[in-house]
Amino acid sequence: MQSVYIRCPKCTWEPDETCIWVCAVCKTRWNTFDTHAECPTCGELYENTQCRRSKGGCSLFSAHKQWYVDYIEPKKASGVPKFWKKEIGYPVTSTDKIWIELSLPWIVSQFETLNLRSPKTIIPPDIYAKYEFKNSEDDAWFLLGEIGRILDIDTSEIKLVFVAAESPEMPEEELTAIALASTGEEESKWNFEPVPNVYWLKLNQLYDVDELIVALAQKLLRRKILMELEAHSTNDCIVALAAIAFGFGIFMANTYFKFSRWQKGNSKGWRMQRQAYPPEQVIAYAMAWLAYYRDEDVSWKQYFNKTMLKYFDQSYTYIGQNKAGYNLLN
Repeated sequence: MQSVYIRCPKCTWEPDETCIWVCAVCKTRWNTFDTHAECPTCGELYENTQCRRSKGGCSLFSAHKQWYVDYIEPKKASGVPKFWKKEIGYPVTSTDKIWIELSLPWIVSQFETLNLRSPKTIIPPDIYAKYEFKNSEDDAWFLLGEIGRILDIDTSEIKLVFVAAESPEMPEEELTAIALASTGEEESKWNFEPVPNVYWLKLNQLYDVDELIVALAQKLLRRKILMELEAHSTNDCIVALAAIAFGFGIFMANTYFKFSRWQKGNSKGWRMQRQAYPPEQVIAYAMAWLAYYRDEDVSWKQYFNKTMLKYFDQSYTYIGQNKAGYNLLN
């Protein structure tokens, strides 16, 4: 069975139905993937599409046709196979599989605080048992310090700024400047180069601790990469893999799909949105790969939802049977 999903060919960020692009000719706002990059108003056809940084992407341009990726499910053997000949597939594309197996050892090797053989997966009770969360700004400040401790990052100079969920989409630096101005503080007090000391969070994130953990972990890991590796820029997908390597995979998996209320006129209901992380299949394979070679007790998989659990078990079994990527460790 073959299907198509949409992702940035450079960082694998996936757009959802809320993502909007603007026509440079007539200023029409629409989701470019609804029309295969043709403006519904003036008919302008765009050969290249920019990844949305404000939604968690990399902001780079790629040929529009390269955003559409074929995903082919592993073929099932005909008849009833003998159990010792049964082949287990993996839930990611072959390109993603190779990328994960190449990238994870490299990421781990870059940080003194990481060890490929050390179990690092953090389970929700590890954090939830330490603090009584009340959906307040204090929760974010606690998590900033706790995640900083896990990542060995000094967070004393970092300032958190909270903005309304409906704030306009714009670069983080610009949004931060507006937020600081509203509090009477000067933008010049807070540096953005080489790494920002101001992190903005949307107030609705305070009502989902898992999402708040992921948001802060990725912001702090971006800081760690820029400072410790002296990198000039960061790729969002590498940051996401680093978050998994440092143990935040369960929280990423649990927040990949989110439900929110919508209302238009007299109609209302619920809608499902995807967060700006790698696909669940990629998260599952990366976690399974690390868990296998770290020889972890994977009883923590009980915290996955059913879909994620299926992808993880499939990946873990395949890696165990095929020693996938083993040659890259030696």
